Amino acid sequence: MAEEDSVGDGAAGAARGAGDSAEAAAVLAAADRAGAGRLLKRYLKKDDLKFLSGKIAGAEQRTNGEIRIVLRHRRHWNERSLSLHELALREFYHLGMHKTPHRTGVLILLLLAERKFQIIADEGIHAKVPDGTWDSIAAVMSEHFKKGNYRDGLAKASEAVGGVLARHVPRTDERDRLSNDVVEE
Repeated sequence: MAEEDSVGDGAAGAARGAGDSAEAAAVLAAADRAGAGRLLKRYLKKDDLKFLSGKIAGAEQRTNGEIRIVLRHRRHWNERSLSLHELALREFYHLGMHKTPHRTGVLILLLLAERKFQIIADEGIHAKVPDGTWDSIAAVMSEHFKKGNYRDGLAKASEAVGGVLARHVPRTDERDRLSNDVVEE
């Protein structure tokens, strides 16, 4: 599993206090969604998201593995105590990626305001690849991200993950089990 700070020691978003009430949680969630929309537009355009969905679909044509990209503004208020790895695992399970046959899903999670990302591979594919595989993909992403080129960093990562999946879990059926759309939260 690879964890990277995408652009060095990037500044984290401002911390906000939150009460325990459902109303406070709803207000914070709405603010996070509004902030996420503005932030995502700063990094990636709608055409970029379509392009990335196409890259994922192309990468998955050669494999039974599944690739998902999740773009988030930041952690939700109730996730602040989770490590990046724990948050990525939570997202992995939330998307049902653990339900793929032979456990061959790979998630790329970006927290844009925190300037961090994590690559999570399910046990079926992680056990088959050499040590350092995910770290080398993360390094390529990080180099693109440092230049402000999020689209190409994610595209290269999708292609690289697709190549790893194709080598170790080649396509044996025509079924694509999970959406190729980039998840925006």
